[in-house]
Amino acid sequence: MENISLILISDESSGRRTIEEMILNIRGYQVMLDRDLASLYSVETKVLNQAVKLI
Repeated sequence: MENISLILISDESSGRRTIEEMILNIRGYQVMLDRDLASLYSVETKVLNQAVKLI
């Protein structure tokens, strides 16, 4: 199984973007910011980060 790292950066944003626009390429890895993942799941960024810490 491929090792996956999460990069968690909180920041407020406005406007809507497609999922493709949310995916960033950082050092050869495709990543998404926590704020974008939270918006996809309709939860607050804080709640998403707390759930990730439990894993």
